[in-house]
Amino acid sequence: MTNYEILLQSHNILIPVQDLVKRNEHISAIKLVKDKTGLSLKESKDIVDSIGQSFHTKDTLNDKSSFSTDEILQKDNIEEKLNILLQQDKKIEAIKLVIDATGMDLLNAKNFVESIQNKETTFSPESLENFSNISVKMTNKNGKITVKIKEGHHPEKAIYPNDPSWEKAKKMLGNKPELLQYENEFRSGKHPVPQKKSNLFVETDSYGKWILFFVLFCAIMLVIYYYSSIN
Repeated sequence: MTNYEILLQSHNILIPVQDLVKRNEHISAIKLVKDKTGLSLKESKDIVDSIGQSFHTKDTLNDKSSFSTDEILQKDNIEEKLNILLQQDKKIEAIKLVIDATGMDLLNAKNFVESIQNKETTFSPESLENFSNISVKMTNKNGKITVKIKEGHHPEKAIYPNDPSWEKAKKMLGNKPELLQYENEFRSGKHPVPQKKSNLFVETDSYGKWILFFVLFCAIMLVIYYYSSIN
């Protein structure tokens, strides 16, 4: 929640102001903010304009499939501040800056910051609906990376960089150095996908083999006894 949202919420007018902005009743929204908070006319207008910009950005994200990263940086005037934060290794602060300036949700803000870190020239926003029923886990045991994903009601499964769900899982985990290294090594053939055993030839342990042998032996002895008793 942004600072102005916290302020409006403390005066119980956040939702009413947002509703007025959605209906393009900006003058009424500014008056409500000014009367309830005691802010100046300019400060009230700036808050209403920020809310309007937030709604506009969200609508635009839904309408377009991709953006130029420069377009977003220049439109919202955050390029210099964002670069300074990333140079200082303050990724969380950078994500918050993008959320406050553009109105993006947390997932898209995180993806946008990472696209800047990776020097990508385009940014493709994601719908939160695509991720609402997905959970991803990554473990790193002695350098061995394992990524598991659970989508909706489907059972959890281990996935690899050649799996269709890999990009989705990677976006949720973030560009962790060990994950990117594992992906590069996998694509170069260093980590082959484990082969599943055929269900037709499941190897049993020695105890199971002796049980099977004993059952067969008893069956044969019963057949021999049966024919012997007849004769």
